[in-house]
Amino acid sequence: MGSPLLLLECLKEKLSHAEMEMNKTQIPDLRLWRLLGMAGLIGAIMVGIGEFMVHFSPEGMEGEDFALFGPVSDRNLTIGHFLMVSFLPLYVFGYLHLYQGFRPGGKKLAAAVFVFGVFSFMVGGIWVGSRAFIGSLQHLLDTPETVEIWKEVAARYFFFLENLVQALRVLILALSVCFIAVVIRGGTIYPRWYAACAPIIPLVLIFTCYILVPSIGKYLLPAAMNVAHVIVFALSLITGTKRLRSLEKAS
Repeated sequence: MGSPLLLLECLKEKLSHAEMEMNKTQIPDLRLWRLLGMAGLIGAIMVGIGEFMVHFSPEGMEGEDFALFGPVSDRNLTIGHFLMVSFLPLYVFGYLHLYQGFRPGGKKLAAAVFVFGVFSFMVGGIWVGSRAFIGSLQHLLDTPETVEIWKEVAARYFFFLENLVQALRVLILALSVCFIAVVIRGGTIYPRWYAACAPIIPLVLIFTCYILVPSIGKYLLPAAMNVAHVIVFALSLITGTKRLRSLEKAS
């Protein structure tokens, strides 16, 4: 009776050892992983500054026909636009950084987070690249003489470009589900509580803050997606660096 049990225990031990060895090959190089993470963090900060410049209005983000752009100066629209489009590509490096951190816990889920992340910021890039333009048109056309033309332009913009926000939300939700699943499952370089940093969670908190405490939320909402990713990349660097250094010492 003892022999089959002993054989089973030996088999479990060998499988566990093989899994540990396989996971070791998936552990990212600390220096490269940190460089990718810093690139993503810089991208989130700079795109966030640009989006804040384009979107911030003291009255908040409500209003018909893009009235939020009324108080935004042409200077802010111009600087904000070029900051956004210049630094947005750095998000790809940020998601490659996350992929490397998630990979030891499951290649498929890690790859899903990366793919959904890249698709999200392709769609988001089209949208943010159009914001300064529609803001400039609002300044030019939202006048008594051309108000009817402006309403038609605004309606067409909403159909072709503003609807991309809905696609972006679906992608971020799918990304966040995979993010939470791979972290909770274990085996990544992150503690399990890092699952609470999945982008959808800070986004919900920012929108909740805007509703409940608008005097604070109005400063977070204009660049909500970027604020969420500053949290994602910053905490990834902090927690992941600690874990990777401890693994280096152990080896």
